[in-house]
Formats: sequence, structure tokens, C-alpha cells
Amino acid sequence: MSQTPYGFDAARFRAARAAAGATVPHIARTAQVTERAVSLYLAGTRTPRPAVLVLLARYE
Repeated sequence: MSQTPYGFDAARFRAARAAAGATVPHIARTAQVTERAVSLYLAGTRTPRPAVLVLLARYE
């Protein structure tokens, strides 16, 4: 899994996205990152910076 010292978990992010019905473009705009970055976060191959994680947390 994509578990980091500050708690990012890709599986939990995917579940939160599905529950919220949020699209990748909407999340990217809200978190001020590229759609590619969001896709990598969802896949668990990239970990968001702490500042971005705060913006992503609104979907949990």
C-alpha cells in the first residue's frame, strides 16, 4: 500500500473519491495539481506533499 509517515493511504483516497462521486478533474482543480498527479495518487505510485494532502482531505 501507499502508506506514508504522515498517513496518506491510496486505497482510502480511492474509497473517499468514490463515496463523494468526485471526478479526477474536479479533485485536481481543487487541490491545485495536475490530473496526472491525482491519477498517480489514486494508483498509489505517488504521494502528495503535505500541503496538497490538506486540500485532498476534504474528500474524506
